[in-house]
Amino acid sequence: MIEASPKLTFGTRAADWTEGINFSRMRKDRLARTHAALKQNDITACLLTRPENIRYATAGRGLDFIDQSRYALITEKNEPIFYESHGTLAGIHPWVNPENIRQSFHWANQACGPTAVWESAKKFADSIKQELKTQGLEKEKIGIDTVDEPGRLALKEAGIKTVNAMPVMLEARAVKTQDELNCLRMAVAITEIGWCAIYDALRPGVRDCDLVAAAHEAMYKAGIEDIWMVILSSGGPPQVMDKIIRVGDVVTVDFVRCTYMGYNTCWYRNTVVGKKPSAQQMDKYKRMNDRLYKVLDAIKPGVTTAEVARLWEPADQKGFTSEEAAWCDDMGHGIGLSLYEYPVTNRLWSLDHPQTYEKGMTIAVEALDTIDPSLGRIKVEEMVVVTDNGVQILNTLPSKGLMVAHPIQIAE
Repeated sequence: MIEASPKLTFGTRAADWTEGINFSRMRKDRLARTHAALKQNDITACLLTRPENIRYATAGRGLDFIDQSRYALITEKNEPIFYESHGTLAGIHPWVNPENIRQSFHWANQACGPTAVWESAKKFADSIKQELKTQGLEKEKIGIDTVDEPGRLALKEAGIKTVNAMPVMLEARAVKTQDELNCLRMAVAITEIGWCAIYDALRPGVRDCDLVAAAHEAMYKAGIEDIWMVILSSGGPPQVMDKIIRVGDVVTVDFVRCTYMGYNTCWYRNTVVGKKPSAQQMDKYKRMNDRLYKVLDAIKPGVTTAEVARLWEPADQKGFTSEEAAWCDDMGHGIGLSLYEYPVTNRLWSLDHPQTYEKGMTIAVEALDTIDPSLGRIKVEEMVVVTDNGVQILNTLPSKGLMVAHPIQIAE
């Protein structure tokens, strides 16, 4: 069963008389799920360096422009230890006990030179070993997500045994709490403001970049946290940003990794400029959208991704030589603090390596029909949450048919 998500009854600013997002509760719930996943996988501690994992377990924002400038050590029974790169920034996480904040050691993505890199990496490993020793865990294996090569070598030289913690964190993050769901609903709501800004500005003669600028301005005013990219194509390759839009162009927009409190969006909408879409365009869109909704209707708790992936068309039927070449054209990907989380649903991986849908998983599901340049690039995507009986669609902008922007009136 497919249903609409409940409407938001609160805004981006907290108020004590509304039922909105309880951030304190969300921090506690996410840490509890992290601890539970560690215990289930027999890992007593994990060292997190990926920004989304740091944020999930500690609510601190990891930095994505310098590896390991911030990181966190999570142990099964204790509060997280937060490693900060600059002393003046230690106070920006007031919910973290100051006694649990340490100096981090990084090497500026190896820009400081080989000898300085190794010296800093050894300090990094020694500080982790000392903390493990303090907690009586120095002989235990620890999980790591994406520590870089100097860091991994230094940990090994320090005698620290490591295992892959990324599956553990993806497991912890797969099912969203109510507060996380509300963060995702808010992210979608803000990006829909961006779409409306594009739609209002969309007319023959504007450029792709003018529309992207309008979306950015509207979303930042509305409270978006970060915008990775608004991918807009009006007939040329995406990212040809100064293309002039003309009557009859199909404009396809993807709001990808636009975040509210770290929670990501990924959804597509399409519109034809100046005139009604052709019969061929409407037929192409209907086939694609029907396939998408057939997939959405099949997603339920207990169903596997293999069962659903069989509803997608094989790559060779769409003109591709392999499933690798078409891996993201028809797919569903879990979405949350990162763009790709559990579960992934496509023919490349899911048929032989199925995952199981659970209530509370959030997924971006997208479909692309066979590419025909004469009809424009058309793709559609919805964000959904798995419920007891099916899915709720988080988007409110209609997707059942092609929109028309700035229709030009012609006298009969």
